[in-house]
Amino acid sequence: MLKPFFILFKNIIGTNEINTFWVLALVISMVFVATFDRVFQTKSSHTPQRLNLFFLSQDLLLFYAQFIFTKLLPVSLLSYLWQEDARHFAASVRQTLNISLQVPLGIKGTGVFFAILATLVQDFARYVGHRMQHDVPWLWQLHKFHHSSESLSIMTGFREHPIPLMLNGLLVGLFSIVFLAPCLIFCPQLLDQPLEILGGMTLFVSLKTLFLLGHYHRPISLGFLDKWVVSPAVHSIHHSKNEKHFNKNFGAMTMIWDRLFSTYYHPTAKDLEALTYGIAESQDVIRQNIFPVKYLYWDLTRQSYHELIRAFKKMSVKA
Repeated sequence: MLKPFFILFKNIIGTNEINTFWVLALVISMVFVATFDRVFQTKSSHTPQRLNLFFLSQDLLLFYAQFIFTKLLPVSLLSYLWQEDARHFAASVRQTLNISLQVPLGIKGTGVFFAILATLVQDFARYVGHRMQHDVPWLWQLHKFHHSSESLSIMTGFREHPIPLMLNGLLVGLFSIVFLAPCLIFCPQLLDQPLEILGGMTLFVSLKTLFLLGHYHRPISLGFLDKWVVSPAVHSIHHSKNEKHFNKNFGAMTMIWDRLFSTYYHPTAKDLEALTYGIAESQDVIRQNIFPVKYLYWDLTRQSYHELIRAFKKMSVKA
């Protein structure tokens, strides 16, 4: 009876590819995060944040509904654009151009370096996509639903309109092809070394787990690591209703790009103790409906469309 739910869960989370290793890493990470504050008494130890069952219920229901819009539609309509990864693209180029040359890998650990590079490229693509969703008015109309939750949980990461999710997929695919495919065209064996694949998988699982835990319901600080990875404390600032926190900490897995482009905000104990989440606009339709499908897929899409039309009109007037 529950099998369909497990299938959906595995598809969206990604456990089809990484299986029990992924799940084990997530469970261990959750235990670590849940106990970190109590053991080390960090600056977030005394924050009043609690898990809100209303918004958690919304997120769980939307999580399964999103499968239809973020999996089936993109696969059938946009798979040639956003699901083509660098490896398949590189293989296609080699076959089309009949390239037989393979640069030998004489340096041990080259595959691990490539795994790190691939992770950073994808992280940068998500940073760019996230900033666009805040800076471009018509994209913000879609993304604001993600920020509408007044309580965070590890499911909040999936509280998204399908279009921003597809935008992220397109950018990850584009950046991967531009930055990673050239390496794989001439070094296809980069992904064929078992120990280095394991190292790359471990890195990927660790960082993706951090992405999920970034929406943990309590803004737990990881100390000096807050400056480099997405901790609950760092990402809670991004969801804050305090104006001084607006447009800060966009990173999906690392804070490297925020630090590089001056969008990093280091949370203080005072910040974390006074956190409130949500958006400034009226949220009646969200509070009154445990499953606001119409609002997410119809009202927000219409608002985004009107913003897009206004932008085109402004461009035509200037021209």
